[in-house]
Amino acid sequence: MTTNGLQRLIMIASGVSDYVEIVPQKSTHLVADNNIGKTSILSTLQFLLIDDWTHMDFPKNRPETEEFYFASRKSFIIFEINDVEGTNHLVIFRGNGLASNKRYTRWLMAGHYDESIFISRNEEGELVPHDWEEVIVNATNQGRSLTEFKNSTDLKRKLRMNPRWLPTKEGTAHQNFITVLKTLNT
Repeated sequence: MTTNGLQRLIMIASGVSDYVEIVPQKSTHLVADNNIGKTSILSTLQFLLIDDWTHMDFPKNRPETEEFYFASRKSFIIFEINDVEGTNHLVIFRGNGLASNKRYTRWLMAGHYDESIFISRNEEGELVPHDWEEVIVNATNQGRSLTEFKNSTDLKRKLRMNPRWLPTKEGTAHQNFITVLKTLNT
């Protein structure tokens, strides 16, 4: 039986990684040498669970952090979430490129994560991230709708209202999570 909440975290051309896919379990361990990206991966949870720059804590300032995670229009951080009714949704943070004054936007797509929507592999097997326009076409071909969140408040409302998608909500439990996450990032 699957519980509601985060089912998968995917990073594409984001941070120090070309591709990261993590399926969290009750106990998930990130093990690697120093400076490989463990903290960067953990820090991405702030986009989903906090999404408020006054409370988010990164080693660098906001412009440098945004450039780090969303260096191009092919940069994605994707969270697959299962709601209390057993339906999966993708919350997508997509890069808008360095030339944009709005470095990333938030999107919602129905369904499980499907790698083919976001990336392909070349003849050598190397990852090739798709442009956002290709993602839209691929999602449409699968009958999936894409909806943009206008701001972080819209995203928070969707995640924390009934039916709640995430087990955290504003209040003590959420504040405790923020404290733990900030402590892990220091």
